[in-house]
Amino acid sequence: MTYSSVDYGSFENYACVLDGKLIRRNALPDYPDAILYKICPEGIKLNGHTYAGAIYFYSSKHSALPDPYAKDPTAPCYLTKFDTSKISVFNATEIMPKPYGGETTYLKNLALSMGVLPQKARSHLTSDSITVRFILTASAMLTGLESIVPSKPEHAQILEAIKRNSCLWSAGKQSGIPRITKRKMTILYSVDQNGNIRSLDTLEYR
Repeated sequence: MTYSSVDYGSFENYACVLDGKLIRRNALPDYPDAILYKICPEGIKLNGHTYAGAIYFYSSKHSALPDPYAKDPTAPCYLTKFDTSKISVFNATEIMPKPYGGETTYLKNLALSMGVLPQKARSHLTSDSITVRFILTASAMLTGLESIVPSKPEHAQILEAIKRNSCLWSAGKQSGIPRITKRKMTILYSVDQNGNIRSLDTLEYR
C-alpha cells in the first residue's frame, strides 16, 4: 500500500515516519514509493514533540526495512532480524507493550488466524500452555519471538499466529517516548486427545 492509498487527513496530529526518520506530513507526495506498514494510534513523543499517534512507512528502494532490520513477508510487522548489540533494550517501561483493544481481543485474533475457538471449549479437553518472549521496537515492530518452555508440536502453530498478528501491538513507552522493550507472556490453551489445539483460553504476562 502506497501513501496515496489512504486518506491520512483523518489522522490529525499523527507523526509520519519514513525509514525510521520523522518527516513532515505535507512532504509525503515527495515520496511516491513510500509504503505503509503500521499505524500506531497511541500518543508518542518524537524529537521533542508530542503526537496523537504515528504512521510508519518504508521506501520501496529497500527490499525490506533498512539495516539492521529484515521483514518477514508473511508477517508485515515482524522483523526476522534485529540487531540489539549496540542499542538499549528496556526490561520494563512505565507503559508496557500491549495489544490494541486488550488481551481478550488479541486472543480472538490469534484464534481466528489459527481456526480455533477464542474461548475455552466445554468438551473433554486438556489444558496446556506456552510461554514466549519477544521484543517490541520503538515503532512497535515485533522481533525475537521464541518459546522458553519445552517445545511441543502444537507450539509452532501459536508462534506463527503471534507473528502474523504482530501489527496488533503497541510500543512500550518511558516518559511518553517509545522504547525498545522486552515482553514475556503465557498463553493457556486446550487440546483434544490427538494433541490438536481446540481453543485459546487466557493470556498472562510474566
